[in-house]
Amino acid sequence: MPLTRLQIVIIDPLSPGAVSAIEDVGDVCYLPTQPEAEVRERLRSADVLVIRSRFRLTPEWVAGAPRLKAVVRAGSGVDNLPLETFAARDIRFTNLPDASTPSVAELGVAAMLFVMRNLYEGHSSLMKGQWKKAALLGNELYGKTVGLVGFGRIGKQLALRLKSFDVRMLYCNRSGGGVHPESGAVPTSYERLLAESDVISLQVPLLPDTRHMFNRAAFGKMARRPFLVNLGRYDLVEMSDLREAVVAGRIRGAVIDPVEPDRRSFEAFADLPVFFLPHLGATTIEAQDRLGVHVRDTLIEWGLGPRAGGAS
Repeated sequence: MPLTRLQIVIIDPLSPGAVSAIEDVGDVCYLPTQPEAEVRERLRSADVLVIRSRFRLTPEWVAGAPRLKAVVRAGSGVDNLPLETFAARDIRFTNLPDASTPSVAELGVAAMLFVMRNLYEGHSSLMKGQWKKAALLGNELYGKTVGLVGFGRIGKQLALRLKSFDVRMLYCNRSGGGVHPESGAVPTSYERLLAESDVISLQVPLLPDTRHMFNRAAFGKMARRPFLVNLGRYDLVEMSDLREAVVAGRIRGAVIDPVEPDRRSFEAFADLPVFFLPHLGATTIEAQDRLGVHVRDTLIEWGLGPRAGGAS
């Protein structure tokens, strides 16, 4: 009697190449845009769930998936997942931060240039028939001090890409560390980083002690009126305090990438140099294809792939 194929449900957008790689180890039900009710219904027969950030998985979702054996977070975060519920059910879990690291690091550089060179206003004013060249005087990255809050995989890759701009780089990191030999980034305190940076990039996880770490008190320590880029999680920044800092001129501009579907009230930032992106850090074809390969290889490593591969 043939072995039962592994039933894999993917509930976030992935590239065709990623989906194809995952299909090597089971039957894939791909639900990139379907509503919550349909997703939860399909989970009733799922052995494996592949998730990114479109939904917040709750214990109730898991309770409605009696066959669930494994969950793979195709990305770096875990704040939308009930890890204690997985442990209680003996559901295997992992996240896959490495696949998207180059894409997130590149977006960090792009975001800095985007906000520092007034690229959005340059485009939008032209589309309105306006010629505002003289009014759109921007800033170079060259020669600036860039502060990296978080110096793990993404922070290090971002530093390597920034090296070619001849910037001075400071970083603060929970685990400490010395001078980064490949980029020259220098460790420092959080307070000194805030005081001396012209550009600040956030790439830390959302934890109780990092939630709203960029608030009125932090903005008040920023002596150089920096640009801010958030590559981590939305709630690292207290948004009302950010607005206050931008209006007061303590922050020159900001790019906030990790915006999830339930975070869409941006009216307070109208006409301010604060730009929101729908969590595009890992949204490249290359990163998505790598994610698919990593998901497939993880399931094989867990002994789930060979079971699927034995079907006939």
